[in-house]
Amino acid sequence: MTTRENAKPLPVFTKPLRRCIRTGLKTQTRRVITRQPSSDATGAGVFHSPGRDYHGEWHWTNGDPTDIDTIGTTDGPPFRALFMPGDVAYLREPLFRVKVFGSTEGYRVAYADDWADWDKPKYGDPKALPWEWEASHLTSIQFPAVAARTYVVITDVRVEPLQSISEMDCRCEMFLDRDPWALLPELMNERFSRDSTLTAKQIFRELWDSLQNPKRPVYWLSNPWVFAYSWELLP
Repeated sequence: MTTRENAKPLPVFTKPLRRCIRTGLKTQTRRVITRQPSSDATGAGVFHSPGRDYHGEWHWTNGDPTDIDTIGTTDGPPFRALFMPGDVAYLREPLFRVKVFGSTEGYRVAYADDWADWDKPKYGDPKALPWEWEASHLTSIQFPAVAARTYVVITDVRVEPLQSISEMDCRCEMFLDRDPWALLPELMNERFSRDSTLTAKQIFRELWDSLQNPKRPVYWLSNPWVFAYSWELLP
């Protein structure tokens, strides 16, 4: 279990999804498991190992998930999740540096998500975190933990096929009960028409495919097994 002092970074998200995380509208994410199971796997289980750090090792299982007497582990090495329930994690965001008006004390940190690309401030808040890096800006991948301002606590970790996601979980992945046209305008305008009658699952499927790396895509139709992480936003 981690705390704010040793919090882990969340995976990298796009700007619209970062906004949803900061406002508590996005409370889940799914990440493809690198080592997919053999065809006879029906689930996965976590087995805690005494004397080992981390939080236990996951193993693919076979048998009837509803009948514990039939469940066994499949061959192959165990795999691990990014988080365990109770872990604290922080949101990574792009940063840039700004001067302090009338000061010669250097630069301050500014959060790119707070500003439009065409409206970035010329001067920064003198109370903001001092800029301590050589580069003039940092991407989300380069984000330093010391600049974290949004923390979550992991509440649940599951292993499941991507397509088994429920309608409610789709909303937790994106926007809860808010208007998707307002929160995800680029995706919605590109993939749907305004007169469409859409379920959250249809929108999530398109969002999932739109975020895939074109060099190594894992599309919805392939139905990969994923880690499903849930969290609550910390005050």
